[in-house]
Amino acid sequence: MEEKIVLKHSSIFIVFIVCLLIFLSITNYKLYIHLITGYSISEELVIDGFIVVLFVIFLLYHFISQKSLSTEKTRIQRLRQKFACVTSSDQTFIVEYIVKERKFIYWNEAIGKPISSFTVDEYYEHIHFSDKHIAHKLIDYMNQQNSDYYTAEYRWMFTGTNVYSWQLNEIFPLDYESKGKVSNYMCVCHRNNISHELLENIELYRKRVSSIIVANGIAFVEYDVASDTFNYLDNTGEHSDHLIPMELWISSIYPDDLPQAMDLLNGLRNHHFEQLHSEYRYKEFGQNYYNWFVIDASAYSYDTNNQILSYMILCRNNDAWHAAYDEMIELRGKAEMARIQSIFLQNINNKIRTPINAIMGFSSLLCDEDSQEQKEEYKDLVNKNSKLLIQIIENILALSELESGNFEFHRRSFKIVDYLNDFVEYQEPAIKDKEIKLILQKHENFEVELDQVQTNRIMSALFSNAIKYTEKGSITIDYANKDDGLYISITDTGIGIAKENYERIFNRFEKLDTATSGTGIGLSVCKAIVLKANGKVGLESELGKGSTFWFWIPCRIS
Repeated sequence: MEEKIVLKHSSIFIVFIVCLLIFLSITNYKLYIHLITGYSISEELVIDGFIVVLFVIFLLYHFISQKSLSTEKTRIQRLRQKFACVTSSDQTFIVEYIVKERKFIYWNEAIGKPISSFTVDEYYEHIHFSDKHIAHKLIDYMNQQNSDYYTAEYRWMFTGTNVYSWQLNEIFPLDYESKGKVSNYMCVCHRNNISHELLENIELYRKRVSSIIVANGIAFVEYDVASDTFNYLDNTGEHSDHLIPMELWISSIYPDDLPQAMDLLNGLRNHHFEQLHSEYRYKEFGQNYYNWFVIDASAYSYDTNNQILSYMILCRNNDAWHAAYDEMIELRGKAEMARIQSIFLQNINNKIRTPINAIMGFSSLLCDEDSQEQKEEYKDLVNKNSKLLIQIIENILALSELESGNFEFHRRSFKIVDYLNDFVEYQEPAIKDKEIKLILQKHENFEVELDQVQTNRIMSALFSNAIKYTEKGSITIDYANKDDGLYISITDTGIGIAKENYERIFNRFEKLDTATSGTGIGLSVCKAIVLKANGKVGLESELGKGSTFWFWIPCRIS
């Protein structure tokens, strides 16, 4: 540009000098003629003086213009150097494309002159084979002389190298033909390797995070307070997020865990807490089974009043922990069962040996004894120990049935008063040596539908317990039609039980008084049978005043 300006000024100056010299020559010639002929030359002198003044003014203008031009040239050169510095530091270069010649011109930004040129075919040779279709589209666009802004990115191999670099090209119309068609394009080319390296690093990082998230069963869900909606966020970055309808979310929760889930939802809706935690089982879309999830919600965005607008929820699959926990419980149960079985065998071994030894010993004495009174005493002892042995064996069998899962109820109808009368009559010999009065509270005689054998086991266990700890007073049996079931209580006036031992008394092999006979499994079997029948069992007691053991079993009553 500055060369054109200098040339223009020089041309004007030369034309002016030539014109001035011609004019001065004509004027001086006329002056010479006038001097010869004797005419006045004042007018010619004035004209010559004017021309000299004009010439001096023009010379001053020329020198001032030259100085201004030199300053402008320096400024333009400085601007070019700055532009070249920016483009080189930004790895940018300028290329001009001439449409008619189908040729590229590579410009030197520092001097504003072309360095080299290359044809379209030579241009294609530098393009990566996978990106040639992009280059063809770019050339077609410019050859069609479009005037819109255009961008294209491809991999380009620079001369003297053997590696490709990413290059982002911005295409601008530069010059136009008389008909308004673009004749030249300015192509601003940027090396874009750093951007692609960043994108590749981000993609690698995303894949690593995604693999960790997937491997650990983690999902991210966003909750929007205003719309009251959940959005499932894609962990892989390859799919779009999708909305979870509130009805679907609620219906996908395991029914037993719905209270915990609704507590979480209410906390999110109130949006007063920045952190929320929960755990529940959830059935993901397309699954027919539930997974345990640990839920941690954190406030994610706020409005200008610092009110929570949304939560980011991290959902972590917790099946492995629950499986390990269940296994631990199972192993602990097995260990506890092994311990119980060991104690059971030790107790049963001792408890069975005692009545068997008594039976064998007194049977032998019974045969050798001549006294009828002594025989009757030995006979009672044999009968007592035989009953105790039978009771122990029955409890063992009942316990075995309960633990094996083969325990069944065989219900049939019988009149409750008739059954209790028979029970009392059968138990009366057990209290003949004690100062105990056996009382049956009689009410309406209704029919119950129960397993009479198992009912008898329960009654026998409770009655035997009452006899053990009652030396005098009374044992009272009562019954009632209560809450669609049979309620029976056995109240004694024995030693009583402290409150802290209420639960303990129903445990296996628990005996609060080790001096008394028994295996310590009668009450535990009694409780197991009642619970198996969907009933309840309990007691009320006071030390020194006696106890009331009761049970209730749901059944049909008529």
